[in-house]
Amino acid sequence: MLQSDSTLPIERAKMRIRVTVPAADISGLRGRLLEGVDKLEHEETKEDWSGVGELATCRRSIITNVFS
Repeated sequence: MLQSDSTLPIERAKMRIRVTVPAADISGLRGRLLEGVDKLEHEETKEDWSGVGELATCRRSIITNVFS
């Protein structure tokens, strides 16, 4: 049955990524990484900085450009 009066919400697909960077290098990269991530779920700093975040698939080039 077709419903012409209702609307369906559209949501972009999300990717979950984990990034690991040596802790000595994260000071300059952290801000640029967080610009590309929609939601930072977890971050941890020991010998390395690691973060898990969620981002829209259309924004993955931002993360790629940080490491280029």
